[in-house]
Amino acid sequence: MSDDSIIHWSKDQKLRWSDFMAEPNPSHEHDALSSIRFFVNPIITADNPDKPRFFSVSKITVIPEFQKKLSWVREFVLGDSIMSKKLLNHEQGHFDLAQEYSDEIGKLATKAFDGKRFPIRGKNEHEILEYAREDALSLANEQVERIKGGFFATLRNLYDSETEFGSNAVKQKEYDARFARLGES
Repeated sequence: MSDDSIIHWSKDQKLRWSDFMAEPNPSHEHDALSSIRFFVNPIITADNPDKPRFFSVSKITVIPEFQKKLSWVREFVLGDSIMSKKLLNHEQGHFDLAQEYSDEIGKLATKAFDGKRFPIRGKNEHEILEYAREDALSLANEQVERIKGGFFATLRNLYDSETEFGSNAVKQKEYDARFARLGES
């Protein structure tokens, strides 16, 4: 699965302004926008492997994805090296924040499915498997979007507020130190 418009989070790959490919939104108040979504992978189990009637979602894994074609930066930012460096670091922080909380988001999404079973549809083994995957993915994506709009939005807003969008050097450095530990064993 190679899509050069998406970057999966990696400790070794930092964002560059060239990754921000969208045209800036003139009505948006900020000077840059990082579009971050979550790749969602639900693990499903069937109630009876020989003749399944129901499936359940046993685990949801989420992986942060930076969406290049939906992320943007205003041109004037690129001409100011100090502002550019601070803001790019701050935008990297949004991506790092998504990684920092990806396991927690997966756990919260999985918990929403505790004890729930969903009917399986399809006429043959192939259809049953495909429909169960499709249904589980749809349900899991809906749950992750709810979490992203609530829990994760609160974290993102707190990050922006505390760092003053990267202008508060002390707070930004605190977050940077926290994010530097991501990906360590």
